[in-house]
Amino acid sequence: MTQTDTDGNFERNPVSWYPPAIEFPEFVESAIDYFDNTSALLVSDPPVLDGSALKVSCENEADGTLDRLESGQKALVDGEISRAGAILEPVASRHPHAAALVGIISFALGRRHYAIGHFDIISRIIPQDSGLSLYWSLANLGRWLVKSDRSMSLEADYMSLLCRGVGIDVGCGGFKTCPQAIGVDLTA
Repeated sequence: MTQTDTDGNFERNPVSWYPPAIEFPEFVESAIDYFDNTSALLVSDPPVLDGSALKVSCENEADGTLDRLESGQKALVDGEISRAGAILEPVASRHPHAAALVGIISFALGRRHYAIGHFDIISRIIPQDSGLSLYWSLANLGRWLVKSDRSMSLEADYMSLLCRGVGIDVGCGGFKTCPQAIGVDLTA
């Protein structure tokens, strides 16, 4: 995808290598069931980037990122799912495609909280105005999973270990960490 400036010159869109968005159905009974099926499809036919897209995506990345992405994608295509996750994990916190693949792999392997964490990483590292892509689909899917099942929230998962009795959950946004807590938040 290219854009033109006012003089008609073409300039590269920095996110032209982003894979296409996931198409969501109009209605789904369960977000978890929906993504169980979708993650299985994505693992069996992974959204890999070609060589030129990988190179463009790694232009400003640390040394070794491109090698890890190439090796991780190859392992995933070859059906070596756990190995692909292990290869991609070290760069998943800074590269959206690695985070997407690790999230998809983690969900398919039943590590749902870990997958949601990687989908959250994606929403933090890609530009807000980057347009529809696989990455925004996964970031939104992570939010949808948490909204539909509060036990999927990373904060709730960790904090539920500490919650005992009636307490106050300040800043809960309407979704309390523990059901017995008193929720307090400012809403617009």
